[in-house]
This record gives sequence, C-alpha cells and structure tokens, in this order.
Amino acid sequence: ALEYNLKAISIYEASSNTFKKLLSYEQIGNLYLKQNNYTKANEYFLQSLNLYKELNNMAGEASTRFQLGNIGAALHQNNQAIQQYQISLALSKRLNMLPLQAANYNALAKTYEEQGEFEQAIQQAKQAQRIAQNSNLKIELEMAYETLSRLYKVTEKPQQAKTFESLSKNIKDSLYNDSTLKQLADLQLRYESEKSKQQLLLQEKEQTILSSELL
Repeated sequence: ALEYNLKAISIYEASSNTFKKLLSYEQIGNLYLKQNNYTKANEYFLQSLNLYKELNNMAGEASTRFQLGNIGAALHQNNQAIQQYQISLALSKRLNMLPLQAANYNALAKTYEEQGEFEQAIQQAKQAQRIAQNSNLKIELEMAYETLSRLYKVTEKPQQAKTFESLSKNIKDSLYNDSTLKQLADLQLRYESEKSKQQLLLQEKEQTILSSELL
C-alpha cells in the first residue's frame, strides 16, 4: 500500500492534482504512523497541512494538526505537540467539531502530565470530561477518567483517584473490552476525517465548474 501511494504521489505531482495529492499525503502519513516511522509520517502530514491551508480547509487543517501533535508527543517533543494540539483545538471550536475538541483536551492532558505539570493536566482532562459527557463521547470520556485517576494518584488525592478509576472501569466494562474501545475511537476519528474529505470533494467540484465556465 505504501509503495502504491508513493507512486501515485509522483503522478499527481506531475499533473498538479492538488486534491488527490493531498489525500495521498494523508494516506502515506498514516501508513508511516502504523510503522512507527514518526519522522516520515511528520514529513507527509506537514505537506498535507500546507495544502489544507492553501485550500482554506479548516476541518482538514484541524485534523492534520492533531496528528502532528500526536507525532510530536510520540517523539517526546512536548512543546511542539502542545502547540499543534492548541491550534487544532482552536480550529475545532470554530467548526464545532466536538469529538476533536475532546481528543485535543485529552491529548493536552497527557502531554502536560508527561512534563510534570499536573494541575494544568487536570484542567485539560476536566475539559475533555465535560465535552465528552455532554456529547456522549464514551471513548474520550473513559480516557479523561483514566487520566484524572492517574493525576489524582500522583498528586496524592487517593479518594478522587479511586472515584475516577471506578468511573473509567465502568465505561470499559460497558463497552465489553479494550478492542471495542479502539474500534469506537477509530470510528470517531474517521468521522472527523470524512468530514474534511467531503469538504475537499466539494471544493474540487466547485473548481471544476469554475474552470469550465472560464473556457
């Protein structure tokens, strides 16, 4: 699949097909992510980001910045990760993309936790909890509960830690197992990805119509 997409990129670059080139960049970036090749994944997601910005596609930019934040976090480049999550969060608020908002807050909480900024991490996790509860986002809610449980343990608040540990376990039990949690998380992120792709298709159709009118 990776080799096929790399060949496709060279074809699309030669034809200046921005939309197909962008989708190929994303697919290649995701394939490198699965291989834990974060340097190459970062390279292709940055190219996707540039094209989304060029097209003024904020949904695509928000989703791509979230992925870049995940790459930064995986590489322990926490300041870079936080910057990408914060921009993605701001864009997702403008577009009312609630699953992505919750995902960004959870990601920020974990990044601040890794830096030892526990109070900041708690604030971010509570924001994720609030959005997830109001929007019935069980995956993000479970993640927020689990993070809060860890944070309250490390800040020596055992009763609160126990409460959130129990809440996290209840959600996991209700969803049967961790593999089900992963499937639902993938579905939530796929929804955001499809949303940006639909915007791309609409822009491509508009560009085709405009080009034909100019002939």
